[in-house]
Amino acid sequence: MSATIAYDISSQQAVTTTFTELQQKEMYVFTKRASNQKFKQEIEAKWLITRMLSALKEKTDNLVREFFENPCMKTACAIAEATQELQKQQQSEGRRGDQSDVDGRKKGEQVAKAKDAMEVDGTGPSGVPKAAVPKEKAPTAPKRRNMEDHEGRKVV
Repeated sequence: MSATIAYDISSQQAVTTTFTELQQKEMYVFTKRASNQKFKQEIEAKWLITRMLSALKEKTDNLVREFFENPCMKTACAIAEATQELQKQQQSEGRRGDQSDVDGRKKGEQVAKAKDAMEVDGTGPSGVPKAAVPKEKAPTAPKRRNMEDHEGRKVV
């Protein structure tokens, strides 16, 4: 049984030419396959990115809708923002250590002015009218009752 060879192998040059042609064809096919796969992967990646962005947008829309429907979330958000602002102010004040004496004096003056304004205004420290602020009662003697203490004796 003999096999017929379709390529000319009579000379080294013919073999090299045939091998080069085969390599070129193989490289062409490989490149084509790779580019097709790359193209498919890019399309899949773009599709996934688009899908994720739309899902995020949908989730964001729901969160925004929830935020505006729920007043507790608005309050919590406002508190968080105020806390962040306060922290930023404290950090900026901490950086200005050389001006701390001047700032301390200014703050003391502002606090004194605020206290004076509250006294004139008739409000307490939290802005609540003084009449509404409960006064501390003087301590009173405990009421006497017939009770037994822990040793079994009666206290009158």
